Amino acid sequence: GIEYYKDGKIKYKGDWINDYPQGKGIEYYPNENKLYEGYWVKGKMEGNGIKYYKNGIYYKGQFKNDLQCGKGKEYYKNGDILYEGDFYNDKREGNGKYFSLDGRYYIGQFKNDYVNGKGTEYYKNGDILYEGDWINDKREGNGIYIYEDGDYYIGQFKNGLINGKGTEYYKNGNIKYEGDYVNNKREGNGKYIDEYGTYYIGQWKNNLKNGKGIEYYKNGNI
Repeated sequence: GIEYYKDGKIKYKGDWINDYPQGKGIEYYPNENKLYEGYWVKGKMEGNGIKYYKNGIYYKGQFKNDLQCGKGKEYYKNGDILYEGDFYNDKREGNGKYFSLDGRYYIGQFKNDYVNGKGTEYYKNGDILYEGDWINDKREGNGIYIYEDGDYYIGQFKNGLINGKGTEYYKNGNIKYEGDYVNNKREGNGKYIDEYGTYYIGQWKNNLKNGKGIEYYKNGNI
């Protein structure tokens, strides 16, 4: 059967039982573009289907009671995968994999449509960029951040940035800096060791040695 909008355009085309869409059918937007194609139970999206959003993104997967629930995939308008994983009540919830347009991707936990919990972010080439805690799409808590040159940081994050106590390492595992950070910059008190073993202990501001401090030779002499 076919249901029409007031202006005569098709709203729904498919199977009906007892005055409800039941079985397989297609729902259309008023502009005649597809809104949903898949299975229906008592007039609601239920089972497997495809939902098309006005911004061009579309979802393929499971539905329950008119909502995206279960396993599914979201796609960018060009057909590339945006997200693959668990959904609950139209939101990403559970475990999944999210792909950014720049090629980076994330594998881990989601809650209430955001990256939340434990997860790992990867560079486009598959190398790890960040591994640790997340709150509402931002790095928050404790984690490991690996720079493209191979150096890495282990410590605290807040609001998506390095904040709090942490340690930077050269890619060979030797300590580069340990101390305080504010918004991705060394700020507060810390110890810096260069590649030759000379080291500085003291105050930092805006990523620079600033304030009181002592610089030592490798042998410990000032």
